[in-house]
Amino acid sequence: MEYEGKRKKRKTILLVITLVIIVCSAFVLYLLVKGNRGNPGNVAMMFVEAMSKNDQESAKSLVAPEAWEEIDVWAEKHQVFNCASWGVDAVGVNNPETDTPWNVIATTYCNDDDKFYCFGIADIVVEKSEEGWIITEWGNICEINNYCLECDYR
Repeated sequence: MEYEGKRKKRKTILLVITLVIIVCSAFVLYLLVKGNRGNPGNVAMMFVEAMSKNDQESAKSLVAPEAWEEIDVWAEKHQVFNCASWGVDAVGVNNPETDTPWNVIATTYCNDDDKFYCFGIADIVVEKSEEGWIITEWGNICEINNYCLECDYR
């Protein structure tokens, strides 16, 4: 009898610990997603990185659903550049009203010593939504095997 009681108690403790871990993990995940959405520059940089790597799922998570088809079309024709060490940067301009919209140029570039590659997207429009900042449209994409300064976004 005593053995069975200890066993039941042990199962209950394991169940409680498991539930606490699940709840904490969900909360941390929520904070990570919400934190990334809280800054238009971060959203633009994550979008450019996802597009450069053909990560359609990540790109779509940052973009309004109306633009998802553009991501699919891009991924079909884009070939991923092989690089061991990536860097990401963004420059943004917003309206004097702090909420919307931001117009961002974001680039990702290869940091490998022997490779020169740049992938950038201009005119990324990032707008405030209930979920945080979301991309509603973007302009020209520049992809060249050279330094980012060589990109022409016209």
